[in-house]
Amino acid sequence: MLSQVLGQVASKTGSGAPLSPIWESVVGPLTARHARAISLTRGELLVRVDAAAWRDELMRHHDDLVGKLSATLGSGVIRVLRIEVG
Repeated sequence: MLSQVLGQVASKTGSGAPLSPIWESVVGPLTARHARAISLTRGELLVRVDAAAWRDELMRHHDDLVGKLSATLGSGVIRVLRIEVG
């Protein structure tokens, strides 16, 4: 229930910050140190990574990550990940 509320807050505010604990639980603490949820707009979660290797790794697992996030936050909250290096 709390996860779904956080998803709604993130959707309404456009901020990825409310998703930080959920993001870490899905990707694990090591990946979360290198990849942060930045914003959520119309089902697209922007994730900023600190190196291209992390972008490539997350893209390899894109569908699995979206599935896990959807299972936690509710269907349709996150439909796609956009991953940027920066």
